[in-house]
Amino acid sequence: MLANKTDIFAALADPETQGTGLWQLCSWLRENDPVHRTERGVVMVSRYHDTVRLLTDPTVRAPEPEQFERMYQGVISDRARTMVTSSFPTTNPPRQTFLRKVASKGFNQRVVRALQQSTTQKCTALLTTLAERLRDGETVDLQTGFLEPLALDVIGTLLGVPADDWAWLARLVPQTVVLANPAASKEQLAEADRVTHTIVDYIEELTTRRTPGDDLISVWTAESRANPTEFSTDDLIAMIRPIWLGGFETTATAIGDGILNMIEHPHEAPRLTGDAAQAGKFIDESLRHGSPVLLTGALRLAGAPITLDDGTVIPTGTRLSALIGSANHDPAVYPDPEKFDPDRTNPPSLAFGRGIHNCIGQVLARMELHTALPQIHQRLPHLTLAEEPKRRGGLPFRSFARLAVTHPQ
Repeated sequence: MLANKTDIFAALADPETQGTGLWQLCSWLRENDPVHRTERGVVMVSRYHDTVRLLTDPTVRAPEPEQFERMYQGVISDRARTMVTSSFPTTNPPRQTFLRKVASKGFNQRVVRALQQSTTQKCTALLTTLAERLRDGETVDLQTGFLEPLALDVIGTLLGVPADDWAWLARLVPQTVVLANPAASKEQLAEADRVTHTIVDYIEELTTRRTPGDDLISVWTAESRANPTEFSTDDLIAMIRPIWLGGFETTATAIGDGILNMIEHPHEAPRLTGDAAQAGKFIDESLRHGSPVLLTGALRLAGAPITLDDGTVIPTGTRLSALIGSANHDPAVYPDPEKFDPDRTNPPSLAFGRGIHNCIGQVLARMELHTALPQIHQRLPHLTLAEEPKRRGGLPFRSFARLAVTHPQ
């Protein structure tokens, strides 16, 4: 299976693999090389229980700033390195605990409830336009016509980014993901470094001319001005990147996966317009089945020797990666894993991670899923794929490049 592509990161990032060959590759890894050491010295686990272990083991840590500096010495600038190492997904307790507490101020139930009304309105407006186009016999790309604009509206409003800048920022921020990717080439890192400077300049200007409001950037700016020693401008800038990536890239993909499952499993789709529990079952299974986050996006190190259930010992200092998508398809935990089965009673999937670095915005993501998918099923119950869905490729996400549909008259 790996004979033609010995670099597992390259294989997983390939758009064709993500589209049609992903679960076959994951199955091969689990059965033949479940603790895979890459050519770059990164150990990647692919089984469910090993993945849970790496996500929850307190000895598994993010690199300290000085370790990250040694890894990327002369490759990326201090400015880009600060943006990566100052965010809560790439720090360790107690610093991580503090940063996550600051970030979470914008993710409480009150904020999400306030956003739900505007999200519903945006869904309605987008679907009205889509329905008209589909009635006219058009083939519509849901990625550009629904998934991206909806996710951008929600995360842009939450953060307080001016609407005119949403699309521009949406193109730039994902290019910085490679800064924490152990498989990134020097060329990729150099481009990400350049993009990072552009983003940092923009956010610095945005916070300087900030008019206080209820959005996250306003809340964080106030925190930084009140407590600059503990929460600096660099910390604020670094905070925006993971929030944007989670709120835009992964949520858009999760909704797209939900639509795909509605189309491919029409007998299960009525759950979405039933009671909330049935809709929740559909959504949970869609998150497991699609796994919008394919693998851990932040670099981790073994802070002590790790002995896995099968006796494999991972030495101290080893760079680590967990293949979340594979763990969500491990037949030892999810029998017949490629089957879409909302009535599963297995453990919750790892779609939102686990442990201290679990997804901080999962309440928001679930709100968007519970808002968008029932509306789509109600208004466009007979969507049909116009062509095979296309994934964009790259890591750690399984973003769509195109999700083209038609609807019978």
